Amino acid sequence: MGGGTRRESQSEPGGSQKTIFISCSALIRETKLCVGGEHQAELDSLLSRLAAREIQAEAAVKQLMAIVGSTVVQQAGLSAINLQKGILPHGWIEYIDDATRRPYYYNVHTKETTWYKPEAPDAPPPLPLADEDGVDTSVFTNHRISLSGEI
Repeated sequence: MGGGTRRESQSEPGGSQKTIFISCSALIRETKLCVGGEHQAELDSLLSRLAAREIQAEAAVKQLMAIVGSTVVQQAGLSAINLQKGILPHGWIEYIDDATRRPYYYNVHTKETTWYKPEAPDAPPPLPLADEDGVDTSVFTNHRISLSGEI
């Protein structure tokens, strides 16, 4: 499949940033799991165009963000990273509640929120660092997300 990589930054203890790479096509596939049926045809088309190299990875990510919004894309990236690193089960991401400074967990697939940390999977499947054909066409700017709200 065509594509490139997308890098997401995660804060490490002490505030330092760590960059992790995931393929553009893996990011689109993960995003498909985070949205409803109304976006599936557009995302399938985007994946096909990326695989056929009709669109570059950077342009594909921009279109992905235009279709579903940057927050959903960032959440999908974090979900994929958490799964890849074995931190949380597939679909789960961690946030910090602004009022209590306690972590809470959000499942981007089911839209479930909980104060209790979901158990990590036994053995996470690795995500490709480059697309299946080994093409690594571009690297993207780091994104940090910050969301707040009440539970």
